[in-house]
Amino acid sequence: PRTGLGARKRPVQRRVEPRPLASPMQLQIDCETMNIPDFGPPERAYDPT
Repeated sequence: PRTGLGARKRPVQRRVEPRPLASPMQLQIDCETMNIPDFGPPERAYDPT
């Protein structure tokens, strides 16, 4: 039974990992598409200038 719980927890952790990784990746893609600095404030990103 312990192996079953561990095996279930392993896939869950793997599924949760790609989620947070997709956040920074999506931000990078958005920055590249919008040509905005990754470490820039959200106010600048919203500003078209």
